[in-house]
Amino acid sequence: MMKARFPEEARRYPHPRLLRVDRVDADGEILHPYAAEATHDGWQILLYAPFTETFSALPESDFLRLRSASRDDLLARKHR
Repeated sequence: MMKARFPEEARRYPHPRLLRVDRVDADGEILHPYAAEATHDGWQILLYAPFTETFSALPESDFLRLRSASRDDLLARKHR
């Protein structure tokens, strides 16, 4: 995660505050954004799912459509 967060490209990301808020997907999985990388189609957000310990990426526009994770979401996912 640290290698992805600090390259020059990631520091150029115009919306770094977006990376401070976890999101929840349609399945209730908590997604922690840790970096962004430029693609030919725009930016994609690099994600870590702490409960499944998996990494993934989403286009920025898709990530923005997800709602912010709340404490209740974290507790629900923990007890699943």
